[in-house]
Amino acid sequence: MKYRGMKFSGPLLACALGVVCATGCGSSLPADHPPNMEHALAIREAIDAGAVSSGATAEVAVEPTGWATLSGTFKLVGPPPGPEQLDVKGDDLAVCAPGGKAVFVEHVQAGPNGGLKNVLLFLTTYEANNPAWEHPSYEAAKTATLTDRPFDQKSCLFLERIYALRSTQTAPLANSDPVGHNANIQPTRGAKPANISIPANQTVAYSPGGESPEPFPVTCSIHPWMKAWMISRNNPYFVVTGDDGTFKLENLPAGEGLKLEFRVWHESCGFIEDVSLNGTPVTWKKGRFEMELAPDAKQSLEVVIDGAVFNK
Repeated sequence: MKYRGMKFSGPLLACALGVVCATGCGSSLPADHPPNMEHALAIREAIDAGAVSSGATAEVAVEPTGWATLSGTFKLVGPPPGPEQLDVKGDDLAVCAPGGKAVFVEHVQAGPNGGLKNVLLFLTTYEANNPAWEHPSYEAAKTATLTDRPFDQKSCLFLERIYALRSTQTAPLANSDPVGHNANIQPTRGAKPANISIPANQTVAYSPGGESPEPFPVTCSIHPWMKAWMISRNNPYFVVTGDDGTFKLENLPAGEGLKLEFRVWHESCGFIEDVSLNGTPVTWKKGRFEMELAPDAKQSLEVVIDGAVFNK
């Protein structure tokens, strides 16, 4: 059930959620009016996904009438936190800490010009199974196994900090080490959890099968210092910034009056809130911002984040 574009006032929202407890606004439901649990849970899910917000009016649904491109750069100003030294121990030190050297991981990686790597940007406004919301260019990869982009590990470290895929795609969980690993995949809901053993120099498949509202951790129970993140989405509109902090989302739904909501996340601070956007300080509450894109538009975002955000 979709609640795209709907807004509920505070009292109405309270009444709707109160159905879960079989209680209306200040009175019990009559015995001949049992609570509509399906409706109440759907509202709860919509709130969690950000599709329902508090307000006094209901917006008219707007269908996309074209496609647009959103690109840009995330940059860091000020010093980032230093790398973290990992507590590497156990029977596999020859692989995990060759020569007995200390092992570090950089959670915040910025290039020479401050370009911030591993920022996740994803669209939350969409309507599944509606061709008006998904450009045909994404159809071929909808159920693909991502052989050109495995989720790999080497020297007892995950090689990607954040790995994004569609809920209908399959991730090859690769192990480029001569020792065994496992991928303990821990979504809170949506995507299916799994604890998958990956023998030395082999690959095992993982299919999330559901959408997660935010990134979830992936760890290795054999080597407990290992940790990375995944996110599974029901649409193709997500991107992770590259080494230079740049990103590009092509063929986004566009149209007059169509408000698209995006969320922005980084492993070191969660959803990013305080930024400078195209030179203006703004706050993205819980990492959310909205845009209206005209068909055939090419919109650019220059986002600057103070290093203090990651040093808290």
